Parts: sequence; structure tokens; C-alpha cells
Amino acid sequence: MAPSESFQWPAGLQGCFPRAASRPRSKEWFAKIVVSVHGASFLIGRGGKKVQQLQEDSGARMQLRQGAEAPAGMHADNRLIEVHGGAEELEDGLFVVLTELDR
Repeated sequence: MAPSESFQWPAGLQGCFPRAASRPRSKEWFAKIVVSVHGASFLIGRGGKKVQQLQEDSGARMQLRQGAEAPAGMHADNRLIEVHGGAEELEDGLFVVLTELDR
């Protein structure tokens, strides 16, 4: 799934670039997004079905972190979403996450 030509990244994400993490024979990219607990619940869906579908649609892997897994200082009502994959999967993963949150 590729972003459409008319899609505009939210102002806060324009100019943000993921960092590469070295892996044997490939590059893995990742991005971290902080969302509200309600946004995280919406993305997970009933029984985790929505996040599974988002991963299938994009090819990216997604993990949600909270509590002890979250970075120090993060507000208790926020959740951290980590999106991992190759460059194309990461772009598609960010696109599907932001599109779902924009509904």
C-alpha cells in the first residue's frame, strides 16, 4: 500500500526521518509515535485484529509499549507505538497508522 499523492503528513511529522538500525544483509528502519490510550485502543482493535490487519496491509511490524516498557517520563495516559521494517514497509506502516488515527 503506497501513500496517495494527495496525502499530507501532519505538520509535526514533516521533516522527521527514521533512523537506520544495522542488521545483517539488510537495513531495518523504525519510528516511534506517542498516542493517547484511546488512540492505542482504537489501533489495537477488538482482540488485536485491527493492528494485525494494519501489519498485513503495510508489511511493517508494530509494537505498543506502556508502563515499564515505555520511556521514562512518558505520561501514564499515553502509549508508544514502534513501527519497524524496511524503508518501504516503514513508510506504509506510518501511513496506515496515521490514516487510521485521522478517522
